[in-house]
Amino acid sequence: MPDDAIPEAVADLIAESFSEPEADEVAAGNGDGEGGEGSENGDEAATGADEDRVVAAEERLDSLKTALLKAKQKLIDLDSDAEALAQKQEQELDALKTHWTGEKSALRLQVQEVRLTYKVTVQKLKDARKDQQKALKAEIKALEKQIPQAETALKLLSNRGKLELMLADDDLIGTLKERWTAAEVAKQLDYPIFMAVSERGGKDNSGDYKHLLDEDGSSLNSPTSPAGRSTRYRSGLGELRRAPADLADAAKIPDEQLCVAEAFVRFAQAQKLEFWGGE
Repeated sequence: MPDDAIPEAVADLIAESFSEPEADEVAAGNGDGEGGEGSENGDEAATGADEDRVVAAEERLDSLKTALLKAKQKLIDLDSDAEALAQKQEQELDALKTHWTGEKSALRLQVQEVRLTYKVTVQKLKDARKDQQKALKAEIKALEKQIPQAETALKLLSNRGKLELMLADDDLIGTLKERWTAAEVAKQLDYPIFMAVSERGGKDNSGDYKHLLDEDGSSLNSPTSPAGRSTRYRSGLGELRRAPADLADAAKIPDEQLCVAEAFVRFAQAQKLEFWGGE
C-alpha cells in the first residue's frame, strides 16, 4: 500500500504509534557517486534492505509456527504411546480369554496379573516421560507467546500491516475518532474575521482623545450640539466621508479612499452579513 493512499490523519497516528524497524546499515560503496548515481544506489540498497527484513521476518514467523506444530505433535505422541500400550493390554487380554481352556478361577488370576503388569509398565512410561511433557509444554507456551510478537514485527514492516494493527486497537481507533471530530469542529468554527488597522488613532499616547481641528487650529464643534458645548473627536475608525446610500456597493470604492468603518462595510457586504443594509 503506497504512502499517498493513506489519509494524513491516519498516517500521523501510525507514525506516532508504531516505530519504524531499524534499517540495516547500507554496505560501503553505496555512497555519493558521480552524476548523482550514489543517491540512486542508496535508494536501491535501502529498498533491498527493506525487502530483506520482510523476508527474514516471514522466515522467522514460519520457523516459529513449524516449531510449535512439532512440539504439539511430540506431546500428542507421548500421550499416544500410553494409549497404544493400554490398547495392547486389552488385545492381549481378549486373546487370553478366547484361548483359555483351564478353570475360570485361574483365568481371573491370570487376567489380574496381566493388568498389574501393564499398570506398572504404563506408570513407568508416564514417569519416564513426565519431564519430556513438562519441557514440551513449556516450549509450546513460549512459542505461543513469540508467534504474535513475530506477526506484529512482520506487520510493522508494511503500511498494510500497520493499518491492521491500528484497526485491531480500540484505543487507537478512539484516538482517531477524537481527532476527526476535533477537525470537523474546527472546520465549522473556521469563518472569516475582519481585521484592520487605522492609520490615525483616536487617542494620543496619554490616552486622551484627539480633537478635530479646523483650518485655524480650533476644535470643531459637534453639529448635533449647541456651539461651544461639545467638541468633535478624531475616531480610531476614521471619518466616514460617504452617506449610507454611497456605500450600497462598497466594493467599487478604491482601497486608498477607504477608512476603517467603510472597509468593514465592504467586508460585511462581501460576506453577506444580515445586519448590513445598503439603505
